[in-house]
Amino acid sequence: MDHQEMDHQEIGIKRVTTEDYERVMAILPPDEIYHGGDYLPDYFHMLLEMPNIEMYAAVAGDKFVGFSFMSIVDDGKTVVPRGGRVSKEYSGKGLVGLMSKWLDEGGPLYRQGFLYRAAIGNKENAPLLQHARKGLCKEILQQDFRFYDIWKFNLEDEFKKQRESNQFVNARFIEKDEFGQILESRDLSRYFFPEGRAVVDDVPYKTMRSNAPLIFTERTKVVVTDTNNPHEAILSISNFFKAPVGMIVNLNIYGCLSEKIKSHLILHVEKLLPCLRSDFILFRCISKPDTNWANLDNVMTELGFKTTHFYGTGLVCVEWNLKSKL
Repeated sequence: MDHQEMDHQEIGIKRVTTEDYERVMAILPPDEIYHGGDYLPDYFHMLLEMPNIEMYAAVAGDKFVGFSFMSIVDDGKTVVPRGGRVSKEYSGKGLVGLMSKWLDEGGPLYRQGFLYRAAIGNKENAPLLQHARKGLCKEILQQDFRFYDIWKFNLEDEFKKQRESNQFVNARFIEKDEFGQILESRDLSRYFFPEGRAVVDDVPYKTMRSNAPLIFTERTKVVVTDTNNPHEAILSISNFFKAPVGMIVNLNIYGCLSEKIKSHLILHVEKLLPCLRSDFILFRCISKPDTNWANLDNVMTELGFKTTHFYGTGLVCVEWNLKSKL
């Protein structure tokens, strides 16, 4: 076998089940992934229970040497590859390309019929942008994000003070049925998601009502304000996981990032506090490009958060038309 290329015949593909947890985690230590922000150890079992998630491993002998999983969205027409990893032993030997090609062409375990493949990465992920600039795929959208951190005991103290004094200005939780109505609503959908995509937990969903149940995991909370006024409305979506670095919260913010975001933060934190399993908490707040973060900065300061840096400054989403190759 060439040292730079592997014999593809020696690699098998296996559908991953819940019993494979330890074998998947052994491929690459989680604390070496995403700068300690790896979500897979905490998300693994929850994701496997979702109806639109499929996980696969590349197997050499009886050892897992690669892993990838995907979300199938948009009425089964779009596949979104997500948390892949390759063992150090097989790094740089073409395994990622093999699994990607196998996905596009339809391997023996994959369903046929995908029309699109969409991918999200940090803006610092140059290959995605290069592919788009070369016309190999289409750039769908970009988003900016920034990080805030806090220690658990500080958050508990500040939250208690704010919860007692804050007026909630019509902020409220919604469930998947109402979220589906928003996705379907001509005015609200165009306002919140002008590119025709709702990005939640780093997965792009077309604004189709059928995607709403797929967006909601057991961790997902959605808060809205002023949905009767599409020019002042806010929609925020939180998801959280325990990573090697601590608890990480992804907060996607759509609409008008006004001072009313404070009520959203307090409602999200209220649901988050009972679930905290780490003393350190890192919020990644995500919004449209060129967002004026002043209102959010002020709210986070009031709640005791500090602005910090972790990994990246924003997201880029691209899409391939799989059928255009045929």
